[in-house]
Amino acid sequence: MTFRALCLAPVLAMLAAAPALANVTLVLANPAPRAAVAAPPHILVLSFSAPPQMGFSNVAVTNQAGNPVQAGRPEAVAGQPFELAVPVAITLPGRYTVNWQIRAYNQRSTGSYSFTVTQ
Repeated sequence: MTFRALCLAPVLAMLAAAPALANVTLVLANPAPRAAVAAPPHILVLSFSAPPQMGFSNVAVTNQAGNPVQAGRPEAVAGQPFELAVPVAITLPGRYTVNWQIRAYNQRSTGSYSFTVTQ
């Protein structure tokens, strides 16, 4: 093996692993960010760019007063490794904020968004 090949091998290995080191992002959500929905949802579904590690990932949903409206912990969605389902107890109109902290690929990513229930 040449000196050049020895020097390039670690660089190529790092480049091959680069997608695994990228931050995990929220790809889709139901209700969607900035959405106005007529009926209060009972479950939020969040889809990420990498499969969240259960037990190391958390989602907090609060009303406009900052009070939690979750009815349970986030759960994996069967057959959808990139999704989390979050049961919520939303009964009143208003603005709701979703804060998420996800661990995937041994890296944490955080974010938030809000949606509005109109009725």
